[in-house]
Amino acid sequence: MLGTVATGWKYIGCEPNKETFKNLKKMIKFLELENQVELHNIPAESYDYKEKVDIVLTSPPYFNLEIYSSDLEQSYNKYFDYLGWREEWFQPLMKNCSSMLSKNGLSCWNVMDFKKYDLVNTVMKFHESNNFSLINTVGFKSPLANIRNLKNRDVTYIFEST
Repeated sequence: MLGTVATGWKYIGCEPNKETFKNLKKMIKFLELENQVELHNIPAESYDYKEKVDIVLTSPPYFNLEIYSSDLEQSYNKYFDYLGWREEWFQPLMKNCSSMLSKNGLSCWNVMDFKKYDLVNTVMKFHESNNFSLINTVGFKSPLANIRNLKNRDVTYIFEST
């Protein structure tokens, strides 16, 4: 959010956790960013995108790898297995995000595979089947690597809509 507004761009975001949302709103008010930030207290997959944007950038939760809170709106609390989460949460999220992109908009997804979960393949297949071209990747060693014994790198996959 802060990186986006530092560039002078408008930020649109969804935060389902009520406590985090409340604190983000306080920060937005304190920094006087009300005209640059549109924040919704709703799960991202449920938000009805009405305007077109040039960039979607997200690092969605990796199913149950990152537990943010016990809030019932968190995706891992709604879906108890990976396949249900992928089909009922992750893919609708990708569809919603791609629907708000302008022509030649960029869809940027920071994901990695972990355990037996195929997030990268899911993101790649979705974008390929929806007329996006992979134009770049940016990767780095995950800051969670030492904590969670992850061997993969976090990579942001950048797709352009056509």
